[in-house]
Amino acid sequence: MKQDQQIEPWEFANPSDYQLLVETLEDHAIFMMDTEGHIATWNKGAEIQLGYSEKEMRGKHFSKIFTKEDVLLDIPAQELKISKKKGRCRDDRKHVRKDGAELWVSGVVTAIRDKEGNLRGYSKILNDISAQIKAEDLIRHQAMHDTLTGLPNRKLMNDNFSETLRESKKNSEQFAVLFIDVDAFKKINDTKGHEMGDLLLEEIARRLASSVRQEDMVARFGGDEFIIILKKVNVAEKIAQKVSLSMISPVEINGKEMRVTISIGIALYPQDGKTVRVL
Repeated sequence: MKQDQQIEPWEFANPSDYQLLVETLEDHAIFMMDTEGHIATWNKGAEIQLGYSEKEMRGKHFSKIFTKEDVLLDIPAQELKISKKKGRCRDDRKHVRKDGAELWVSGVVTAIRDKEGNLRGYSKILNDISAQIKAEDLIRHQAMHDTLTGLPNRKLMNDNFSETLRESKKNSEQFAVLFIDVDAFKKINDTKGHEMGDLLLEEIARRLASSVRQEDMVARFGGDEFIIILKKVNVAEKIAQKVSLSMISPVEINGKEMRVTISIGIALYPQDGKTVRVL
């Protein structure tokens, strides 16, 4: 049997093969730039991920694919500056496709130098990590939010509560906490069923969330109990009234109307307590 013939690496692949590999690679966006950041090459992966053809991007500054916020912060120039100084610059950030959609990418800008060490330009390699970021965001959200109502859960509430307490102590400010309980909820669960009870809690959560300001927090404390943390005490009575009024309209579930009442308790910091537990 004939032995396999050994092929030297330089006989197997030449620069044109390497160039073809880069140009046709679809999993990663790869392009080269001059010393000012103007695009000189644009591979198939860049066209797929960012939506622009090579003809559209050749000669354009690579800041074109950055978000407006990053352009204002001069991030493109910083990437070139860092890679020029350190050899490479790696970061994860949003870029913008031709259609305006944003995607998360993991990118590396590398300085290209000749044998004498003179700067020839830069290369940038991008990998779309949008799916990974989305999955991580979902995991974080699920860890901090109630699965039924979507409201912050007790853990996130405690974190917010503690942060509000620290800020209030530091700035000698007041804040208010509303504790809300659905009246006779156990009876509803027992007579209407847990599925009906869950649907009712979802609607109550929506009404509570719509009754507060953006800077305030509504959280599910557990069961049929909810907590509202108000950054300003002067709105506590107004918000409590608004919450009460939000429950006047009957709740319609599966074609049936239900009337719900709630009980609200209000605690003020520091008059009623100086710790999360006491409040």
